[in-house]
Formats: sequence, structure tokens, C-alpha cells
Amino acid sequence: MHFKLCKLQINLPFVEALEQVPSYAHFMKDILTNKRRWKDGEMVALTESCSALLQRNLPP
Repeated sequence: MHFKLCKLQINLPFVEALEQVPSYAHFMKDILTNKRRWKDGEMVALTESCSALLQRNLPP
């Protein structure tokens, strides 16, 4: 069962994913509309699965 879940891929538009996480959606909206600015050296904690998803989707 674990191996099947590891290979499971879900195609979900970014906007729909943000709607599933309201606080993250609010944060991203503020960043994208320049209501909040990134501070130099500001870090965002990512879980291992988030990090893997981002790395897989980034162009080489």
C-alpha cells in the first residue's frame, strides 16, 4: 500500500491547492499583491514532501 501511495500523482491547479489551505492562500495573496514583502534572509519551512514536489517540478 505504501508503494502505491508513493507513486500516486495528483494534478491539481495551483489556485485550487491554495484554496485548500486558507492561511497559505492569504500569505501567497499578500506576497503576490505586494502587500507583504520578503525580508532578506527570510526562510520558509517546507516539509520533506513539499520540498520533493518543488524539486521535481522545477526546470533543470
